[in-house]
Amino acid sequence: MTEEKRVYTPKEAAAVLGVHPNTLYKFIKTGAIEAVKLGRSYRISAEALQKVIDKGIKEDPDTTA
Repeated sequence: MTEEKRVYTPKEAAAVLGVHPNTLYKFIKTGAIEAVKLGRSYRISAEALQKVIDKGIKEDPDTTA
């Protein structure tokens, strides 16, 4: 039986979403993706990723100032 991941690193989450890790960090910074900071690193829940997959990102981080 295969166990589904419940928490992802930014690199793993970026691969799931098909974006560059730097883009994912921009989404975290702007609040487009919910993430929890643990020490110096972030973790993204499977639920937060599913929200993004279902609804999409509302703003392009490259166009924000």
